[in-house]
Amino acid sequence: MKFTEFKEKIQMPSRLAVNPWLSIWTKPRLTIAEIIHTNPSFRFFFLCFIYGFVALLNAGQSASLGNTNSAWAIVLTAAIFGFLIGYLVFSIYSLLLTWTGKWIGGKGSYREIRAAVAWSNVPVAVDLVLWLGAAAAFGAAVFTKDFSHVVYYQTSEGGMLLLPEPRLLLIVGFTRLALGIWSLVIFLVGLSEVQGFSIFKAILNALFSLFIVVAAVWIASLVAWWLHGFIQR
Repeated sequence: MKFTEFKEKIQMPSRLAVNPWLSIWTKPRLTIAEIIHTNPSFRFFFLCFIYGFVALLNAGQSASLGNTNSAWAIVLTAAIFGFLIGYLVFSIYSLLLTWTGKWIGGKGSYREIRAAVAWSNVPVAVDLVLWLGAAAAFGAAVFTKDFSHVVYYQTSEGGMLLLPEPRLLLIVGFTRLALGIWSLVIFLVGLSEVQGFSIFKAILNALFSLFIVVAAVWIASLVAWWLHGFIQR
């Protein structure tokens, strides 16, 4: 460790002056600045787990895994692999943000940008509560594509009733949409704070990185399509 890095570590406060789980909702800039000043890796691994957990639950619903698996088998699998998925997503995207941010004058380090990315996903923790509640209430049905249109519940006679477009699901859907929007707001504010530039440049930074991801996926798809065609010959 270099002397300057050792000196900075010694000078860092041992405790945060705010509760980031609460302040990130209303004071994202102040919260990110405090985390960066205190410990950029604060609760990073836990946030990786939360994000990856929810991402895999979403994937389970998109793939309609509930048609062939129990709800708790899906939840347990998501819990086991959630950290790995979250860590990879946060790490790769933070690297891209660090790299592309330098094109437009960004000053944030990789660890600082990674902290902004991770803490912008605090609203995902609420989404996780919604997922677990839905899994407990509706079982494997929640992990099917059709669940956004119908809801199942147990009757006193032991049968299953089907209600199209229930208001409960609309409320949950709007709640999840609001959480996603606010997560994006926290991300852009946090990114602008650590990079030392405006919200507009933070948007550009995010779009440049997203473009690279989309381009990489597109190229990989083309290569896979070409290989598949080549093998079939």
